[in-house]
Amino acid sequence: MEHLSNIQYKLKNSSEIKELLAVPGFYEYAMPVYNYLETMKPGKVIKLIASEDRVEWLIKTVCLFIASGEHWREYELNADYTKIRRMVIPEKWKHRYKRFDIKKP
Repeated sequence: MEHLSNIQYKLKNSSEIKELLAVPGFYEYAMPVYNYLETMKPGKVIKLIASEDRVEWLIKTVCLFIASGEHWREYELNADYTKIRRMVIPEKWKHRYKRFDIKKP
């Protein structure tokens, strides 16, 4: 089901990460999403759509992804958290960064 807004599901603080990782199935759900976002082509926009019971996990995973490493420089969410875009960054402004990995508890 597509929602008009997903903003209510945004990641509110870092303690939510530990709580989510303790939920059975979250890690297995989040990693393929995280890995897909990592490989998105610059300029690509995707709609953030999931089943009603997983939309919260999707949005929180996307928020975690953007906050980790330096993804915030290349990715942005729209105002209602229904789309994510990987921006086109000139090569001269890119630099290497260490990827944040989600570790299973």
